[in-house]
Amino acid sequence: MQWLHYGRDGTGCALAFDGGKLEKSPFALRRVLYTEDEQRQVVDAILNAAWLAVSQLIAGNLFGVAEANLMIESTASHLWETAICMKHPSFADEREWRLYTIETLAPMSAATAQQVGAKAMKMSFRNCSGRVVPYLEIEYDPLPLSEIVLGSSDPHLEDDPGIQFLLQRSNLGGLKVRRSSVPVRH
Repeated sequence: MQWLHYGRDGTGCALAFDGGKLEKSPFALRRVLYTEDEQRQVVDAILNAAWLAVSQLIAGNLFGVAEANLMIESTASHLWETAICMKHPSFADEREWRLYTIETLAPMSAATAQQVGAKAMKMSFRNCSGRVVPYLEIEYDPLPLSEIVLGSSDPHLEDDPGIQFLLQRSNLGGLKVRRSSVPVRH
């Protein structure tokens, strides 16, 4: 299904990433949740934790306006992060993971970028089905790829000189390139 929808009928390629090298502060790498039960469990856990914290503050007579505002912000932030990683059950075949950050309002400083091993992020925009969608350009040197998987109908060979030259120029010489064994079904 993925090759049919995202891989140009099997003529494209898939890039496999090393998640351990991809996930660096302020980014998080999370598995997307597709089932309503999974989604409900995560949301319930967030709300139950918030309720428990509020109950303890009230019991200790420590709950004021400042604490209420902090609790609301914290709970909303956790719910927002969870919502980023939820999709309708009909997309479960995708088995998607998402790399995201919620720290996008202020540009990343050069010092922070150096600390997390990424270059400074630049907010850009693209058109997606008539909508303006913001995204962050993130550069890694080298890109933390673990392999390239060619679609079953891709005309390139695994040892294609153009692909090998591109990998060398990108500091990725020796990266495994293989062909997918998954046939494209229409």
